[in-house]
Amino acid sequence: MTGKTLLDLYMADCPSARRCASSGEYAGPCPLCGGKPGKSDRFHVWPGEGKGGRYWCRAASCVLHKQGDAIEYLKQVKGMSYREACAELGLAVTRPPIKSISPAQGGIRKQKPAQDWDPRGWDAPSEQWRRQASRLLDRCIHQLNHRDNAHIRQWLADSRGLDEESVRSAYLGYCPRELRLDRSKWGLPAEVDEKGRPKHLWIPEGIVIPCYRGGVLHRLRVRRFVKRGQGKKYIFIQGGSAIPYLLKTNAEHTVIIESELDAILVNQVAGDLVNTVALGSVSMRPDPEMHQDLLQQQSILVALDTGDKSLAGAKAAWLWWAERYEQALRCPIVEGKDPADAAKRGLDLKLWIQAALAGGAQRMAR
Repeated sequence: MTGKTLLDLYMADCPSARRCASSGEYAGPCPLCGGKPGKSDRFHVWPGEGKGGRYWCRAASCVLHKQGDAIEYLKQVKGMSYREACAELGLAVTRPPIKSISPAQGGIRKQKPAQDWDPRGWDAPSEQWRRQASRLLDRCIHQLNHRDNAHIRQWLADSRGLDEESVRSAYLGYCPRELRLDRSKWGLPAEVDEKGRPKHLWIPEGIVIPCYRGGVLHRLRVRRFVKRGQGKKYIFIQGGSAIPYLLKTNAEHTVIIESELDAILVNQVAGDLVNTVALGSVSMRPDPEMHQDLLQQQSILVALDTGDKSLAGAKAAWLWWAERYEQALRCPIVEGKDPADAAKRGLDLKLWIQAALAGGAQRMAR
């Protein structure tokens, strides 16, 4: 193994790159397009993001404008094949065996090859969007902590089971009123309504939930307080990335659920046992970084919501995971429709996860 990282590869090609003191990222000339004259810092590397780092060129016309990892860097910059890139980095091309967690089985079980499926990568939002989103989030965090909004903090505690530390560490905020903002300031293209009038960027009232990866803000989603039939409960703020929400604790097991707020709750009570992924929707799939992480896990507990779904639809959602991850285990919520609902009904979420990891979860039907 060479042990090379993306930063090693980039610094060998562009030794003039410099580290940004505040953020820890590196900036310098692009190894392919070079950047515009006088703009020698168009290429960015985030060494701590993902496994071995991530890159992005700010020049929209460059083939490196989409975020990638060390493998993609070698493919694009050096013209290597996937296998050649893996060999250069000392990475295995095939999936390694995964330990079984079932006490009854014991020993080692071989990993079943995944069915044909190519994980989709997600670009980070533009720097302009991230700057505006961070400013909005800061204001919403301040609003959540304001004395006038104590009832919202109480709702997070009573209805979602979240303590103050979890709310603070997840950077949750609250938008107390609907906002309509200038799209151009967020770097979004102009749009018009059916009457030809300019559209604004809509920010509804509600709990603001950010999603970070490697310290980079990828999206904002708002959990609204609406009754059934009065509109969508969750609103995705346009311009963000749909990358799955990940709370990584370096555990050897991962639980897959739907809601970010549920993910925060599970992390609160069992972060020492599991990493937590919130898909946002049963139709969402792991991105390439998450996919590689999941392949290394001893078990993947699939605990998608059970409320308002047909039996056939729920089975189809579970089977998708079973067909691609041999270590996937069905771990349905035994009380209520989701972890927060189950906790309100008296379920000890940590014991529920411990039971699943001890072999209580049923293997998915195949």
